[in-house]
Amino acid sequence: MFLIKFSVGVLCIVTCVKIASIKASKIKSELNFYDSLVIACDSLIAGLSYSKATLKEILNVDYPSESFRVLIKNFLNEEKIEIFENLTEDENLKVNSFLYSLGKSDAKTQKTSVLSYKNEFLNKREEIKKKYDKNYSLILKIGFSIGLMLFILVI
Repeated sequence: MFLIKFSVGVLCIVTCVKIASIKASKIKSELNFYDSLVIACDSLIAGLSYSKATLKEILNVDYPSESFRVLIKNFLNEEKIEIFENLTEDENLKVNSFLYSLGKSDAKTQKTSVLSYKNEFLNKREEIKKKYDKNYSLILKIGFSIGLMLFILVI
């Protein structure tokens, strides 16, 4: 009987930590998305300043966010752009506005526009980074604590 209770208790701990890990990974994926946006802006600025390459060549970079890779692939193939689920509606509108502004003006105006978007994305990234640093380990600790409380209650 004790072995069954012990097994259920351990299962509670593992489940709670896994749920906390999934919740914490959402913050990490949002941070990676903004990292990818900043990388795209840097790539665009370099491409507009020096190489005069096509948009497809400039944006062909390895991004940390899988969601952003899919977004860029769809954008370059002129397919429907999916909304990133971890962003608010305003943030998604900002990303769409950024993407659809690409290639619509001369290089100088485009570079100024991209720099403006980059500053906005960097500010948002810093905000998310602070949230990530503050909450990531806390979420995991709370998940473990809840699992441990359930473990104690089961035994």
